[in-house]
Amino acid sequence: MAKRGRRGSIITKTPGSRPVMNASKREQHYGSYKFMPGESKSVPNDVADSLLALPAFVDPTGVGEKAGGEFITEFLRAFWSDAPMPPGIEAMDRASFRNRTDEFDPVPHAEEPFSVLFRMSDLRELHGGARVIGRLCHHLAMRGHDVKIFPSNSSIGSDDLQSIPIDVVSGYVETDFVVGTFWPTIYEVARMETDAVKIGLVQGDEPAWPTWSPEEANRAASAFGMPQVNYIPICEELAEKCRAYYGMQVLGSLPGNGVDPLDFSPRCGNIDKRNSVFFIHRSVWWKGTDVVMQIIDALKRRDPTLRVVGCGFSPFEHPEDIAMKQALVDDYEVLPSVARMAELYSNSDFYLCASLFEGSPLPPLEAMACGCIPVIPSIGTRDYAEDGRNAVIFSPSNCQGVLPTLVADRMIAMLHNESELVEMKRRCLGTAADRPWHVTASAFELLLLGLREPH
Repeated sequence: MAKRGRRGSIITKTPGSRPVMNASKREQHYGSYKFMPGESKSVPNDVADSLLALPAFVDPTGVGEKAGGEFITEFLRAFWSDAPMPPGIEAMDRASFRNRTDEFDPVPHAEEPFSVLFRMSDLRELHGGARVIGRLCHHLAMRGHDVKIFPSNSSIGSDDLQSIPIDVVSGYVETDFVVGTFWPTIYEVARMETDAVKIGLVQGDEPAWPTWSPEEANRAASAFGMPQVNYIPICEELAEKCRAYYGMQVLGSLPGNGVDPLDFSPRCGNIDKRNSVFFIHRSVWWKGTDVVMQIIDALKRRDPTLRVVGCGFSPFEHPEDIAMKQALVDDYEVLPSVARMAELYSNSDFYLCASLFEGSPLPPLEAMACGCIPVIPSIGTRDYAEDGRNAVIFSPSNCQGVLPTLVADRMIAMLHNESELVEMKRRCLGTAADRPWHVTASAFELLLLGLREPH
């Protein structure tokens, strides 16, 4: 049974020693207890060297004196430049990186490991929220915790989960913690008879999901207000909404999603003007593709030479969509790889999105990490996106009428002022540098550790 009481501490270790508890390291390496990142850094002209100078990238675990830290630095320097890869790495892929760095044990193990089971609805495709859970599982497993996943199916196709010691189980087993990850599984976890501490990981305003029936919405709302569950929203913006709408008793909020610099970083060697816009298409109405197309139409009327590139989970489905694509979109790809996504972001000046429903969306931060400016509604990105500084932000309640024209005018004005454009891209890179995945995952780990009693 998990125990309650003391807040957890980060474990550090030095070469040749056993792990030692060092509470001061928590703030030194991970910021304040709430894990709200500080002011983003402004990245100077030399992108590769500047990024390598940021502690979050060079030495995310605080063990730079070890060979593992040196290897990470060497790897990233090659990753962002034309330098040869370190010995033993023939391709710049994450799996090879992780296999190699495992030899150096770059992530210190926890002094008091716990066991945790994640109850998941679906693992067939690790997109969106499931990818986030994969990141949390990876961090906890690398820290030496016993991680189990109970999915609705047994298919796991992601490197995030295949490359780490995680057990996939077909039913509930006794653990210290059990985590519901979507409102049906949170509801299920709440009603369990178990000694495990019950956690609700909240990644969106799920009762307000646009496709729910009234009955489903009411059940989702009830799952967000169960006193036996310790709720952890993915970001403070979402936590405030859940407190206000559902009376949720929040244990603590995470700092939002992070970004992996091994996946997303500038792939072009510079962040100069591209005269290009990138968007991700989803066929559901609340993802806002119709508004995106209105903005693109306004952009093309002002600058016909502007290049527009899109991607999606499927081709454009309807005849009118196909005609629109042929008229406005220069290139469109179906299910690009992660590496290709990084190239698409890097080859564009702007990432354009008009989604009306988000928790803590992944693409805006991915775009920033590649030097691509997000043009986004003010949903789920408040903790790091600031209009006019590192993003172009508009109100989701004003997605019709004159909005497409106003947004297009701002984007064209920035394209005509290349120095301002490049400076905003540098600020985007600095923002992404402040938000690596280990910060979010460590915040989650500390919240769980805080529910344990001292031995």
